[in-house]
Amino acid sequence: MFFPEYRMGNTSKKLAAKCTLLTKEEQKYVAATFRAASKNSERIREDDLIVSGKVDAVSLEKFWGPQIDPRLAQYLTNFLFGSGQQKVPSVDFNRFAELYVYNVRGTVDERMMVTYNCLGMDYNEEVELPYQLLKEYCESIASTYMKIVKSSSSKRVRTWIEKGFRVSASHVQALGEAVAATVGDLESPQHHCTAAQLSKWLQSNTLLKQLAELVYVNLYGINKKGGDESPTPLPPGRAFAATYT
Repeated sequence: MFFPEYRMGNTSKKLAAKCTLLTKEEQKYVAATFRAASKNSERIREDDLIVSGKVDAVSLEKFWGPQIDPRLAQYLTNFLFGSGQQKVPSVDFNRFAELYVYNVRGTVDERMMVTYNCLGMDYNEEVELPYQLLKEYCESIASTYMKIVKSSSSKRVRTWIEKGFRVSASHVQALGEAVAATVGDLESPQHHCTAAQLSKWLQSNTLLKQLAELVYVNLYGINKKGGDESPTPLPPGRAFAATYT
């Protein structure tokens, strides 16, 4: 099957003006990823992408499938499309961009909203999150991170693998637990997490922020600066094609 190449030239002024969340550099990569993930958006002119372009949950899950833990795919579907009776069939370019921006450089409130929404809840300071659910959310991020690392061709990752780096369920679980453990009092069993605990955790947990940033940079196909040896995101055309291999 033939998959078109998506040229990432200068984005239009119209796109830049209406999508102020993204930097000019990010706009071209996120637009290319959005086009590749959508069934119909590649036929829409770039000027109209932000107005008319849509992506649905099934197409997006297929596009991200090789790169993402199935649990994280479901969590991101909850955020983008809603859950239960509030679920919508498709979302536009701005909503798609919000998920990236909020996770990579969002405010604490934006990251709180993402966490609650991903877990199928409305952000409310009175609502407590089950610790087990939050731990599984962290494990899904850790698992996706390890998938990205394992499939990377960077010299740094190849060195890790040569020195014995392996991905196993126990490693994913251990990393997820390590990320989630600092959300509350380590001396007492965690059953629920308050909004205040979650806010403090999101502000202080640098490991979670670094893992999440790498995951979303890869899922959205953002290009790296020269000399960056972190795992390389798949170009949109390759990632889309990989879902059918």
